[in-house]
Amino acid sequence: MVFLATTHPAHLPELLQHVPRGQNLLFKLNDPRHHTIVQTFFSLERVTAFVSYTAPAGKIRSAADVTISAAPDDRCLQMYADLGRSGLGRKVVEGALNHLEHGGFLTRYQAQEDNRASTRLAESIGLRHVVTYEHWRHVPH
Repeated sequence: MVFLATTHPAHLPELLQHVPRGQNLLFKLNDPRHHTIVQTFFSLERVTAFVSYTAPAGKIRSAADVTISAAPDDRCLQMYADLGRSGLGRKVVEGALNHLEHGGFLTRYQAQEDNRASTRLAESIGLRHVVTYEHWRHVPH
């Protein structure tokens, strides 16, 4: 797996000199300009992409009936049964983001690019798009 981090795409050729040749690789690229440069060194086939969101500080509130627990809890099972899934995803995501933020963590929510339900949920609760990581496979010939 290859993650490339640079402040400017012009530095990529130098970095790519340190990537092993003759091996199966998965490049995770977060800048569309990087693909053009990497493909001059490696044959690439696009696999998928993941969209990453973050919550604006203090903007996400969790519902009063959300339970945060480190172990399964019967109250969670009952809530799931009562909701019949409707609205459960939103409550889980808002509760988790709120809990992480109050714990001092940087919040991130990631969804596969073609998971429209998940990306719509992120956008509907006010999450902000941060980055998209495109996954490109290299198989040596």
